[in-house]
Amino acid sequence: LTKPVRRDELRGAVQAVLGAVSRANYTSRTMPVTHNCPAAASTRKIRILVAEDYPTNQQVVVRHLESAGYRVDLAENGRQAVEAYRREAHDLILMDIQMPEMDGYAATEAIRRIEGGGGRTPVVAMTAHAIKGYREKCLKAGMDDYITKPLRRKELLSMVRKWTAGPAGGRPGGPDGFQAADSTGCLHWFYVQDDAPMDFNRALDEFEGEREVLLEVVTGFVAHAQGQIACIRKAISDGDVGVVAKEAHALKGGAANLTAETLAAVALELEKAGKSQDLRDAQTLLERLAGELDRLDRFVQHIVPGSREEPPTPRDNNHVGNP
Repeated sequence: LTKPVRRDELRGAVQAVLGAVSRANYTSRTMPVTHNCPAAASTRKIRILVAEDYPTNQQVVVRHLESAGYRVDLAENGRQAVEAYRREAHDLILMDIQMPEMDGYAATEAIRRIEGGGGRTPVVAMTAHAIKGYREKCLKAGMDDYITKPLRRKELLSMVRKWTAGPAGGRPGGPDGFQAADSTGCLHWFYVQDDAPMDFNRALDEFEGEREVLLEVVTGFVAHAQGQIACIRKAISDGDVGVVAKEAHALKGGAANLTAETLAAVALELEKAGKSQDLRDAQTLLERLAGELDRLDRFVQHIVPGSREEPPTPRDNNHVGNP
């Protein structure tokens, strides 16, 4: 079983081990309840390699794909992605751009060199950028398409179907069919609809109503982001603009995937400060970032498991004492 464990997957695994269901009808990496569904049967044959370094983004992408019945392998950086490609054939590679050790461009170029003139595996870039020049840069590196972050389940699965609809290893779209899943640009999701630190119901829809799983992912994100804020604080003190930009960029992506729009927007401003090598306002932005993260943490703590209602909006961020 892969974590986060879903209830029906756990039940199916236990039943299979105890002989309550035929082992031939059970696949550990797919949902047992869909084993008679033709669509699920077809997706189980498709193996996808996901190259992504940020833990929250990993959880979101892998869960969306596995819940749809796809077989998923995970690489935490470009070098691991190349090694995974050498070891086993995949029908599709979802490649993050900014990763440690080897970025998505270099990893894709390495994979294309390994392929030589043989069969070509479609590579779809996952990027927060949807601006002029990225299409050409992705194509030059040997990629076939790209999808913008934050990744939404519907768009992600649509992109996967686009590139796996034909024979394994084929190229249904081809380079001429290169098209971003979100042509409106990468910053539309920073619009804040209300005072809540996240759009909980929208995020819950992305997780197909799996409330406990969503809460687990958000809680894990908050814990990881707290460590990132400590890292950014030290980087600001040291004047390390590279670390400020890198950590803020990663935090921005995780927040956006969880519909924490304001947190993502503040992280974007901090990322810009790092990239422009101007840290004059970085400390102020960092305190805003820490405040928004705390607001998200308190917001999640208020949610009572089992209710599908809109969670209560937490008190003002300047409130002192217990929320």
